[in-house]
Amino acid sequence: MNGYCVLAASLPVGSVCAANNECASGQCVDGVCCATACGGLCMACNVSYHGVNGMNGTCLPILVGLDPQDECSGPGKAAKCSGASAANGNSSCGIN
Repeated sequence: MNGYCVLAASLPVGSVCAANNECASGQCVDGVCCATACGGLCMACNVSYHGVNGMNGTCLPILVGLDPQDECSGPGKAAKCSGASAANGNSSCGIN
């Protein structure tokens, strides 16, 4: 070798991370290793955003009434996440 050290991605899903290459899944989302890319609207992998205990690293809808990633716009309730999964698997903005 040329004297370079290469670290293998080894952190399991749910571990705290700062970059994709730190995670065995290749996905660092919301500061934790996530099982998927979790790129949908009002979706999060961090339990502090979706509130499901024991599910750090699982992509789930962000809690109703929150928008920690500033994804929603509009007046009043339209400016917050709905907290519900839509047919496409993502959540949405706008509290009913």
